[in-house]
Amino acid sequence: MNGLDRDALIREGMAPAQAMEEAADWVRQHGGDHKPVLVAYPVAFDWSFLYWYFERFAASGSPFGFSSCLDIRTLYQAAAGTVHADSGQSAMPASLLPTSPHTHNALDDAIEQGELFANVFEWVAHRRNAAMHGPRSIATQTPTWLASRVGTAS
Repeated sequence: MNGLDRDALIREGMAPAQAMEEAADWVRQHGGDHKPVLVAYPVAFDWSFLYWYFERFAASGSPFGFSSCLDIRTLYQAAAGTVHADSGQSAMPASLLPTSPHTHNALDDAIEQGELFANVFEWVAHRRNAAMHGPRSIATQTPTWLASRVGTAS
C-alpha cells in the first residue's frame, strides 16, 4: 500500500489536468535540450499509467513521447548476459542493490529506483570499458551461458 487516502485526494488533491501538465513541464525543464527518458523497475508498470495520464490530461502530451523509456531489469539482464528469470534484484550482486527503503511511497520508491539505476548504469559502463580495453576474444565478450553453446566456455 502507498498510504494515500483516496477520498482525501479526491476532495483536496490537484485536478489531473493541472497535475499532469505541471509534471510534464517539470520533466521538460529538467531535461533541458535532452530528450527525457522514463527509467523504472519495472518500467512496464509505471509506463502504462504515466503515459495514459500524460496523454489523457496534459495538453502538451507525454514529455517522454510514446516510447522513451528504459527498464532497469532489462538493462541489467542484457549486461549480465542472463535470462529474465535470473535478472531480478534477488539475483543481482549486492553491490548493485539500493540502500534506500522500498516503502511504496512514490518519492521513496523513485529515490530507491534512481539509486538502483545509477548503480546498474555505472556497472554496465565499467563492464563496457573493460571489454573495450581488454582482450577481444569471443570468450571474454560472450556471456557464460551463451559461450557454452558456441563452444567457447572454458
